[in-house]
Amino acid sequence: SINRQNLLGNLLALLGAAAYGAYTTFIKKMIPNEKQVSMPLFFGFVGIFNFLIFWPLFFPLHFSEFEVFHWPEKDVIYLLLLNGILGTVLSDLLWSLSMVLTTPLVASLGLTFTIPLALAFDLFFWGKKFYWSHYVGAFLVLVGFVLVNIGGLFKL
Repeated sequence: SINRQNLLGNLLALLGAAAYGAYTTFIKKMIPNEKQVSMPLFFGFVGIFNFLIFWPLFFPLHFSEFEVFHWPEKDVIYLLLLNGILGTVLSDLLWSLSMVLTTPLVASLGLTFTIPLALAFDLFFWGKKFYWSHYVGAFLVLVGFVLVNIGGLFKL
């Protein structure tokens, strides 16, 4: 049922957020200074280890038809490469540098800017209409980020 799917989705989102918070804090603890490690090299190793550990799952997922693999069309491959470079490599590099230069809290709050930015893009580029509560929520995300940074500056 839909309620069960929503509950499962919410639980998975919370689990993912907890794992992401632990991952962020762990990286900051292990790499307190950006001069100690090359972030591109670090994320290169993260990618290699993910590939080596998870690629064997491809075969049982494909042959059980749980997740069937199909080669994408040529145009889609170019978009996937562009998304991989901008949406993953560049964003992870910038996020990791911000986390090392600030704190895991500030870096993670910075990621929440995707909320007001997605709202703005949908509004201006696609003409999508939103409820007033969406605008209030986007504004509160901005206010929260500013307040955390002001508090950090003045040790409030």
